Order: sequence, then C-alpha cells, then structure tokens
Amino acid sequence: MPISLKREQESDKVITLERGSKHDLNKVFDLAKIISVKLNIAGQGGVVFACFGLDAGSRAQERFFIFYNQTRSPGNEIILEDGNANPALFQLELSRLPGTIKKLVFTVSVQNSVSTFDISGLDADIRQNNTGFHLQLSGGNFSAYKSIIVLELSLGPLWQLEVPAAYFDSDLGGLVNYFGLEVKDDSSPDAPPGEPVVQRDGKIRIDGEEFVVDPENDWV
Repeated sequence: MPISLKREQESDKVITLERGSKHDLNKVFDLAKIISVKLNIAGQGGVVFACFGLDAGSRAQERFFIFYNQTRSPGNEIILEDGNANPALFQLELSRLPGTIKKLVFTVSVQNSVSTFDISGLDADIRQNNTGFHLQLSGGNFSAYKSIIVLELSLGPLWQLEVPAAYFDSDLGGLVNYFGLEVKDDSSPDAPPGEPVVQRDGKIRIDGEEFVVDPENDWV
C-alpha cells in the first residue's frame, strides 16, 4: 500500500518587536527581494507617514525622502503605495539602494491642523511573504507629542532593524529640519497650505515654509 505524506501548511514566522529591539535582517529576509513595511495608526485625526533615506552622516538625501507628495525614490528602490492611506505600505528593495544611503528611518506625524496625537495605538509589520517582524505600541504615551520615529533600517556593514520608537515634539516640518534640511523663512505662493511640495532644485515646501538642502552636502 502506498504511503501518502501530508505536508502541513507553514505558519507565519513573525518575531515580536519591543522598543530598543535590534535584529540582523539577513538572518530573516532575502535582501535581494522586496521587503514590505506597513505602518498603521488607530484612533482619531489624520497622520502623515514618511521614510527618510540618510547618508553616513545621518543627513537626509532629498530624493530619498518618501512621503505623500513624493511616493517613489529615483529608481523605485522605495515605494509608498498610497501616500494618503492609513495604514501606509512601503515596498523596499534594499539591495538596489545606492551606496550613499546608509539608513532608512520610518516616521509618523500629526497633520498640521492637529496639535498632538489622538491615537489609541500603532502597529508596524516588516514582512517578506510569511516571515518578518511585528511591533505594537499603545497610544497612551503619544498624546503629548507630534511625531514618532518608529523604525530604522541601518547598513553597517549588514542591514539591521532597530526600534527606537522615539517621540518627537514637532510635526513633519520639524523632522525634515532634524534630518538635515535647513528652513528658509520665505513662503511659496504656489504651495497650498498643508501640502508639502518637493522641487527638483533641492527645495521642499511644507505649509508655506521652504526647506533647502545644506549647500555643503551634495544630496540633490
């Protein structure tokens, strides 16, 4: 009598993350394939998701600043599927990033019309097929802040996942400044309120404020 062997369906292999966690991505993912980063906020009020591509000096490169008004990096190495959606879904091809990009920082900020967060929780999933990581944070500690630095993917020399889950007392414009873009006081009549605009002259306009790349760094 022939013997039939039944193979059980492989279950999800998901590692639970906590604040301060660090993991080597090459031990979990095939870095030559697409990795998804999904961020979800539960609660009231609108939020803005972003990914900052940083150089070795932890300064942002404008072309790798991904948010709802610039949803793709130059070679589609980073794609934000729907810039206005919650949850936000980023698709990453780490092996295709240029050598100048040493870190990807994923953030969430309140919309400019909102003073602070009014949310009940934050979930983050970093996945490749059925394998990956999950982070869940309570929203209770967010109420006094305007942004959260959720996840960081760092190259040095291998890609590593870190979970700072750090609070930041400023909105998206403050994060842009924090990651190395300078604020210029004049405003743009072409940019409607609340609409960040990325220009090819290396300038970013958010709510009438103009952010320009530091001239000592060749980021654009």
